Amino acid sequence: MKKKRRNQPKNCLTSEKKNNPPKAVIAEIIEPPVKKQHGGSNKWIPTEEHYKMAEEMAMVHLPFHHIAVCLGVSKSTFLRELEHNQRLADTVEKYRSVGSNAVYDTAYKMAISGQFPAMTMFWLKCREQWREQDDAERRKDEPEVTPSNVVRLQEIARKALSA
Repeated sequence: MKKKRRNQPKNCLTSEKKNNPPKAVIAEIIEPPVKKQHGGSNKWIPTEEHYKMAEEMAMVHLPFHHIAVCLGVSKSTFLRELEHNQRLADTVEKYRSVGSNAVYDTAYKMAISGQFPAMTMFWLKCREQWREQDDAERRKDEPEVTPSNVVRLQEIARKALSA
């Protein structure tokens, strides 16, 4: 009696219908075989589709191990390719910055709009180091952050932007 291999689909190299080419042949047509590395293992060479996918995933700040899984490689292979492939490294770095800039821009617009006082206070606390409570170190001329001061500052910002 012939034993079946575990964890292997029944028809891994043959297709269900006779008219369709085997899946292995289709994969070879879509992605050409990769070059052999000196150790005998296959070396991953990113295609244009891989670069496009990496752009989209980097823009939303997906962790590297998730990007690697989506590209079909291990995390170590992806990190090694980031070190040696300048185009891939530049792509990931650039699109991570693009995603961050979009968030910063939205947060800034919300902060100065006057519709989101909590965002204005968050922005002032994080970016301008404002405090709500009195500190012994704080200068007397530094205004206290209160909802009424926030609204006043939003109005000043809107006037400055419209001018």
